[in-house]
Amino acid sequence: MSYPKKSAIDHIKFITQSLLPFSCPPRNLDPTFQHPRVYLTFEHNQAVCPFCGTTYQITEDKKV
Repeated sequence: MSYPKKSAIDHIKFITQSLLPFSCPPRNLDPTFQHPRVYLTFEHNQAVCPFCGTTYQITEDKKV
């Protein structure tokens, strides 16, 4: 059985600067069944989790 591929946009999460420092998985999620928590370094307002590949982008507070 073949599953539909997710587009790159499906893996982009927008966060506000007020959430920095930021970790993946986010602090408010139960890490029991998640990958190890890693704090991300943002360059050009973007960071990619080395474990799950999720891209996080910093946006203005009013846009989230």
